[in-house]
Amino acid sequence: MSVLGPVDWLRSGNPDSRLDSVASTSGSLMSTLAKMAELEVFFLSPDCVILMANNAAAKAAGLLVSDLIGRRIDEVLPGLCQRVEMIRPELERTGAVFVDQGVPEMRQGRSVLYDTYVVFVRDMLEDSALGWVIVRLDTTLRASLQHTVEALPVPMAILRVPELTPELANSSFIALLAPSESLAATTPGQPGRAIAMMASAAARTGEYIKSSTSWPGDPGSALRTDWTVFCCPLKRSDQGSRDGETVVVLAQQTKARASMLQRLDIARRLGSALIDSTNTPSFLHTAVSACASFLSAAYCAIIQHDPAGGRLLRLAESSPQGLIPESAPLKHYPCLASIMQSKESSCRIIQPVEFPSPPQCKQAGIKTCAAFSIAAHGRCYGHIVAAFTGDGSNLSSDDICLAELVAVYCGLALEQGQAASDHAQLEAAQREAEGEATQTARLLGALIDSLEDGVIIVDADRRVILANESAATLLGIPRDEINGLNRVFARTQLTQMDGTPLADHDRPAQRLLRGLHVLRGDYMLTAPDGSSRVLSFNGGVLRNPDGSIAFAITVGRDCTERAQAEKTSRDYLRFVSHDLRSPLTLISARAQMLERSAENPDGVRRNAQAIMRSVRQMNTMISDLTDSVRLESGGALAVRPRALDLVALLNEQIERWREASEGNRIEACLPDSMPPVYADPAGIERILANLISNALKYSPNEEKIIVSAAVGDVEVTVSVADRGPGILPEDAERLFERFFRSESARKHHDGLGLGLPISRALVEAHGGRIWVETKHGRGSVFSFTVPLSPSNSRS
Repeated sequence: MSVLGPVDWLRSGNPDSRLDSVASTSGSLMSTLAKMAELEVFFLSPDCVILMANNAAAKAAGLLVSDLIGRRIDEVLPGLCQRVEMIRPELERTGAVFVDQGVPEMRQGRSVLYDTYVVFVRDMLEDSALGWVIVRLDTTLRASLQHTVEALPVPMAILRVPELTPELANSSFIALLAPSESLAATTPGQPGRAIAMMASAAARTGEYIKSSTSWPGDPGSALRTDWTVFCCPLKRSDQGSRDGETVVVLAQQTKARASMLQRLDIARRLGSALIDSTNTPSFLHTAVSACASFLSAAYCAIIQHDPAGGRLLRLAESSPQGLIPESAPLKHYPCLASIMQSKESSCRIIQPVEFPSPPQCKQAGIKTCAAFSIAAHGRCYGHIVAAFTGDGSNLSSDDICLAELVAVYCGLALEQGQAASDHAQLEAAQREAEGEATQTARLLGALIDSLEDGVIIVDADRRVILANESAATLLGIPRDEINGLNRVFARTQLTQMDGTPLADHDRPAQRLLRGLHVLRGDYMLTAPDGSSRVLSFNGGVLRNPDGSIAFAITVGRDCTERAQAEKTSRDYLRFVSHDLRSPLTLISARAQMLERSAENPDGVRRNAQAIMRSVRQMNTMISDLTDSVRLESGGALAVRPRALDLVALLNEQIERWREASEGNRIEACLPDSMPPVYADPAGIERILANLISNALKYSPNEEKIIVSAAVGDVEVTVSVADRGPGILPEDAERLFERFFRSESARKHHDGLGLGLPISRALVEAHGGRIWVETKHGRGSVFSFTVPLSPSNSRS
């Protein structure tokens, strides 16, 4: 859409049509200013909102014309607005032309010097403000200023006073002076003498002067033409408030001036209605009615192409004649359909031969139609179609420019309407989503409250976001008082089952916030009223997109009844273990005596060593059975973690194993040192013993067993690698189940299948994890993790 720009008339049919004369019509001050590529032209409402702009202004701002309309001028020209505001009351009162010369501005990444002219426009008939006209010129184009002034269709000059000689004038103005070179030398009664008197008075008073007069149309002719002459003093930004040396003179035929003011008033009214309107159909009706009025059209309508339905839709019409129906198939209006589907943005004139006229058009005497594209921000929303009973030769370039401007207003209104509809749909969807989210939150809250386990959710700042009723019951704290971890920690005490207090940094929620696993096992929680409960904990975290922890979810389960049942079971196991170990102790003692006193020391020693190995094996089996029963009843293996040197512990274990017959197969691949870990040394020894014994048992006698360790951010990984036959994938998934042994293991090796399950329980009791990496026929690597001591963690 070319607003206030050149009009591309596309015509067909009879080449001798009188529409050819319309295409050449250019006697319009308004359209001439707008078409000049050197001048940036803005027309503003009285409150400085952009109502019109030409293509040169839009190009200089780096925007589309439709992007400029509706903005305040200070968003586009902030520096100018600040300077004009200081003298705005004076400009409105005096009607002076304000000129800002050679002001530097940054435009699209480069510095440009601009001359800017600002004038306040008023409708003298109704004494109402129409707005402001701003004309801007790049100073590098000053050489073409004379060409620009020459292109104006009305007499125009800038005069020096008191000499009354033109600084700048077009040929139309020079014709008024002929044959004199100065207005002061013109003959009395001639137009030049009247203009000289007005210019001198404007310079003397500092206010604009307007006068209506009449001049002969041609020398010697009795016919006279009515003119309106304006003499406006120039106020430059670099001079004082009064500048009596320069005056702008503009003469315009009275009828043309009235027509231009009428068009500016239409633009002002429609622009204000567009900015203030919230009813798109009402605005479209107002716009199309105004368009029909100033175009002198018999009928105007706004039509839109519906691609989905293959139809033309009428959105508004100037009168209820229905020349274009509300909805019609494209085939009934092939020419309009072609225009609707094309990307052509300029005005198009449609001859009767281009479309079969419906009966109602023939009855109304329609002979010609004009179509104006309705576009905004690069998107076409339809067309304004104006129908004429004549051939349209009475259309002026100003009419076309204003019709194009109205089309842009309609495009912006339709865009606003679409945006409002989309916004309403989004709001409705948001309300629906919020309702669903609220309902979901209520259901989730009811679900969490119905859980027997206590649930507490805390954020990264240790604030309690949610605590259910079970959590309040377990903690012995009213629900509304559970608002922060510090308050919970201060009012409750958490200890291990042997009574050892659990440090705050090892409490479940705090470990989760640090990125660590919850320590598994049973703990004794003492509430503020002194009552105690046995709890086990679990939990997880929710992370932000950047990986940081946003929330920690802690779940506590009341295990008091189970703990009491386990205590009874442990007492029973203790009695059974005591009864089994008594004979074993006696066997062990007798074997030791036999070893020391036998006459054949070597043979007796071998037998005694065999007895000792059997004793150790039976003792291990009893321990595994005891721990297995404890795990089966839902309990956890007790560990007493402390800070310890893991490298020293591993080296000591390996040296002890090397004293055995197959110990020379064990190799250590350990760092010289590492930060202390937080673990139970007895538990680590037992885990390592299970893994090393399995590796020795299931790998060939000549293959080495590698024990290694690596330090991470919050934990240490210990690995035992062998070169054995490996494990089948289906067996690897069940290795840590109680009593599970693969078919191959059952055929070739004894055992109960409790070593790995108990090792896993011990690792999890430390807050770590254990796993196996294996390939059938290529060996296995068993690994487990141990947390670093809190003071050495790098998380």
